[in-house]
Amino acid sequence: MAIRFHCKRCNQLLGIASRKVGTEIECPKCGVSQIVPSEEAAAASMTMSRFAQSSQVAEEPSDLVVYDDEPAAIESPRRRKREPPDPPRTPSPDQPAVQGPPLPGQPVPQEMILFSRRTVYVQAILFLVVAATGFGAGYFIGRGDASFEMQVAYEEANRERVLIEGKLIYDPGTAKIAGDENAVIIALPDGKYPEERFSITGIRPQDPPPRESNKTIRMLVKLGGVYCRADASGAFSMVVPQQGKYHLLLISRHAGRPKGAEIDEADLREMEEYFRLAEHLVSRYKYRWTLEEVNVGTGPIDHNFGRDGE
Repeated sequence: MAIRFHCKRCNQLLGIASRKVGTEIECPKCGVSQIVPSEEAAAASMTMSRFAQSSQVAEEPSDLVVYDDEPAAIESPRRRKREPPDPPRTPSPDQPAVQGPPLPGQPVPQEMILFSRRTVYVQAILFLVVAATGFGAGYFIGRGDASFEMQVAYEEANRERVLIEGKLIYDPGTAKIAGDENAVIIALPDGKYPEERFSITGIRPQDPPPRESNKTIRMLVKLGGVYCRADASGAFSMVVPQQGKYHLLLISRHAGRPKGAEIDEADLREMEEYFRLAEHLVSRYKYRWTLEEVNVGTGPIDHNFGRDGE
């Protein structure tokens, strides 16, 4: 059975076999020599020690040291070492020291800017207002883009290509109507005029049918117009790039105007906005200059130039 008691100097809790009662031992912690008390004395000492410990808190709890038959062989427990506090860090010249806000009455360092709580709140509110304004502007701009795209789509729908067809005939004086073969048909968009008026070279009724590489034909197509010739039966067909109003110029190849019949002055002024030497384009032949509304489903445009010279 072991006897437990406290060291008389360091108050270390010691434990040793009961057969060592009355022998002298050394405290393994502080090294002081002392006599092992009897069981009764040890019990009384432990009771007094518990009473003293209940009245005050020890700075450091004691560890139980148990003696074997040879007390010297027992290693003393290591005492907890208190590490010294870290020395204050000295900021390096390249790294500025972190400073807190100055106390009331202290001057504000030059590198520090102080904001009041009210200023921070006002800035936060302003940020939210700006963000909301930007969001709203983006929303309406996006809607504007969508409206613009819808408008473009609507205009593209209105630009649907439209077929214009018809038949041009004349009276050759044989009591039988004939097709006006190689008669000229020109469609010109109303309100759009060329930067440079068209040349009439190669597009007159008496000229051979022009090729697509003809300069006037290319300029005419660029403007949005169309040029074609009637076939042997007088039939023609052309496709304009979009719906709308077009000036149609029909020039006969076989029916001439009566002698002394001049081109209508109003017609000539309008034709001269598109062509140089418009009177030579029409030459002596009968013609028709008209403004037509061209839409999908527009009926055929037929015209009888009548008898040559009448």
